[in-house]
Amino acid sequence: MGEERALRAARGRNLLWPVLAILTSGVILPLVCAGIYTHFWPEARLRGFSIFGLTLAMVVGITYGVLLVHELGHVVGCRLVGFRVVEVGVAPVAVRFDGRAMRVRLVWTVLRGWVRSDPVRPEALRWRDCVMAVCGPAANLVVAVTLALIALTDASLHHHRTLFDGVIGLNAVLNALAGLMALTPHRMWAGGWRSDGMWVWLWLRHPERAAAALARGTLSLAAEAGSRPRDWDGRWLSLAAGSRDRKPHGDLLGGNLLAYAWALDRGDLERAAAHLEFVFSQRRLAGRRMRQAIAIEMAYFTARHGADRAAAERLLDAEVRQPFDGLLRDAARARAAVALAAGRTKEALDLCERVLPDLPPDGNGFTVLDREQLEAIRDEALSAVRTTTVGGPRA
Repeated sequence: MGEERALRAARGRNLLWPVLAILTSGVILPLVCAGIYTHFWPEARLRGFSIFGLTLAMVVGITYGVLLVHELGHVVGCRLVGFRVVEVGVAPVAVRFDGRAMRVRLVWTVLRGWVRSDPVRPEALRWRDCVMAVCGPAANLVVAVTLALIALTDASLHHHRTLFDGVIGLNAVLNALAGLMALTPHRMWAGGWRSDGMWVWLWLRHPERAAAALARGTLSLAAEAGSRPRDWDGRWLSLAAGSRDRKPHGDLLGGNLLAYAWALDRGDLERAAAHLEFVFSQRRLAGRRMRQAIAIEMAYFTARHGADRAAAERLLDAEVRQPFDGLLRDAARARAAVALAAGRTKEALDLCERVLPDLPPDGNGFTVLDREQLEAIRDEALSAVRTTTVGGPRA
């Protein structure tokens, strides 16, 4: 009983700050800003202000307020269902939580918000993730209704509509539109982010695909926290890799690529080859960037652990002529493996010596694995170069 009371008290404390933040950003700040705006509006020209500038500042402020309310709603949802909040962002500012510490960073984009969360455990994922997804739009809709009631009450007190009512009404309309738009199933932004409604629809219609996508994100967070692939939780890997008997999809490809990294890091080459061959055979379902990542890993694995070095080189020449920015390091690793397999030891050594100093010292799990693979290629290349130097050319 004492533990239950402590758990309820902790949950209440966890909910307190996001709820207060929603009230502040969604209701109190709009009221204050509307009061300031209506105060300056009649005297703007006399005081040297621009009416257009004042209006633009008000609209931009309302838009960011709507985004903040939405993301804080997701934070409340995370607290309710036991998700761990990793990062909250309303561009260009993002706040990352590391235990009790917070790190603030700038993001070079605007009018975009997100919450990155860790489900912590794979049980009851469907309802937990649906609640978390719905809480964002719900916060917008609750704020919209609250502001609309305030505007109507103020208008009835003055027996006519004022500029203050108009500003509050605009805020209510934008919150309502944001909440309803987020509830419709669609993809957002160039990166293909799913709307909250799309997540709910996926859980209802294609639960395995939703579980694979969520597990993939959870494993990526584990890698960012410094957990290398061989130490990942097998339950999340099973969800991410899914079942190959069903119709394949993009999320399943990403999950199997992670399962390949897990098996490769454990030295299970047979299982790694099975995951990689499945992904390679279905790569037409992936986007351009993932197709290139798949080709790079297939070339690396074939050169290091296969028997067809020429096929690996042809694959790199055909599909990885201009690697994406985030894949330059992986492409160099694959080319070093191909060069070593072809007997071009100096080329392999040069590639390793060029890439290794540029690896970020952030403890990312993928970085640790990449460093080990590059160092293994470098050591083999060095050994071959030394053997050739000591032995000298043969007559």
